[in-house]
Amino acid sequence: MIDLAIRADVLHARCGDWVTSPMFAGDDEIYTSLSSGAGVWMTDLPEEVDTLREAIEQAWQRGGRVLVTGLGLCLFPRLCLRSKSVERVTVIELNNGPIELVGRKWAAEFGDRLEIIQADAFAWRPRRGERFSVAWHDAWLLPNQEIAGLSLVSRFAHCCDWQGFWRSTPQRGA
Repeated sequence: MIDLAIRADVLHARCGDWVTSPMFAGDDEIYTSLSSGAGVWMTDLPEEVDTLREAIEQAWQRGGRVLVTGLGLCLFPRLCLRSKSVERVTVIELNNGPIELVGRKWAAEFGDRLEIIQADAFAWRPRRGERFSVAWHDAWLLPNQEIAGLSLVSRFAHCCDWQGFWRSTPQRGA
C-alpha cells in the first residue's frame, strides 16, 4: 500500500491572483489551499490527496516518465517521485502563479527528475517520439472538468500508456 501522507509544505504567499494560504479542517490540523480569483483550486486535505491513489499506483507500477497537466500544490508529482521507478515527471502548467508559489521550490529539490513547463496543456505538444507511461490530467476547463479530462485524454492518447483525470474513472491510452 502506498503511503499518501503528504503536505503542500510551501510558504503561505501571493503571486498575482494566486494565493497559498492556511486552512483548517475538523481534525484541528492546518492544511494548505491554492486559490485564485476563481476560488480554491486545490488543497492538501487527505480526502483530496486520496483521489490520486489509482494514478499514483499506476505511476509506481509502470515507472518511467509521467506527464501531469496542472501543477496545483505539486502533490501528485512529488508522490510519483517517491518511487525510484519513476524517472521523470513533466508538468504542464498554464499559470505563472502556481509555478512561482509552488513549482520553483520542488523543481529545485528534485532537479532533472521534475520538469515544469509553462504552457497551455490544450496546445502543448510533446517532443517527437516522446512517450509517457502515465498521464494525470488536472487542468481545468470550467465549468466542466469531465470535458477537460476527456479532451486531454484524447489529445495525449498517442503518447501515453495509461491516463486518468481528477474526479473521473481513469482512461487507457492508445
